[in-house]
Amino acid sequence: MSAPYTYWQDPDDGTWFGYWNDYPDFQTEGRTHDELKSMLRSLRADISEMIADGTMSDNRRNVGELAFA
Repeated sequence: MSAPYTYWQDPDDGTWFGYWNDYPDFQTEGRTHDELKSMLRSLRADISEMIADGTMSDNRRNVGELAFA
């Protein structure tokens, strides 16, 4: 099983940051790209557990359109 993720490296200190595209509010980091991928796997397991035990909803973000003057 796989899922897309977004990642980038801080140009100042080299830290890698990332998040699962399905859950952009849950960001994690690592000292290396491999460590970041490990942290993302752990984060995905935590998210799945929270959904399973009901402490988090699996609802995705919605996009709406609002008229204004």
